[in-house]
Amino acid sequence: MTALNNRKPQNYILKLCFAAEQVTESLQFYFYEDSGVPCEQVADGPLASTFNFQAGDKITIKVMASAGGNPNQLEPPEYNMRINNCSLVSIPEIGVEDISMFNPKNAITDVSEWNLSEPVKNKDNGTTTIEAVSHETLTVTAENGQWKISGYLSISQILNGKKSNKLYYFDPEGSTGLGWGDQN
Repeated sequence: MTALNNRKPQNYILKLCFAAEQVTESLQFYFYEDSGVPCEQVADGPLASTFNFQAGDKITIKVMASAGGNPNQLEPPEYNMRINNCSLVSIPEIGVEDISMFNPKNAITDVSEWNLSEPVKNKDNGTTTIEAVSHETLTVTAENGQWKISGYLSISQILNGKKSNKLYYFDPEGSTGLGWGDQN
């Protein structure tokens, strides 16, 4: 992911991670190229600290949920979860015409269909993990721009028989093409 270049559209993965037992609402988030190479934020210039994409790029969301990991626990916990909704809310920077990098007229992008794995128990580290992959991909439509993006993931889970609903969030900044402002 290199800013300010002309390249063919690429596929990316947005990986969101949380622990079933965590008391905070923050999600760990990472962007990867489809090949697994981690994406870095733009280091300097007008798009510094953003993840830069190009129109036509596609982003698949992958959620990794884990439970357990307590070294005193002999068995991995009983854990299951489902994703109720994932919403990305885009706030355009001044001078950007498209409201979102995914839709020029709508600030909210919802992802509601998921392919969910069965819980996987790992006796070596005492964890149970579940992976969910978005059924649909998000297509970057904006040619140039910069957005604050707030992401919200709502889930329902059962951990050792106890049901709960949780809301997690993450806050990356994204840009497309050359960003906005003076392009010279």
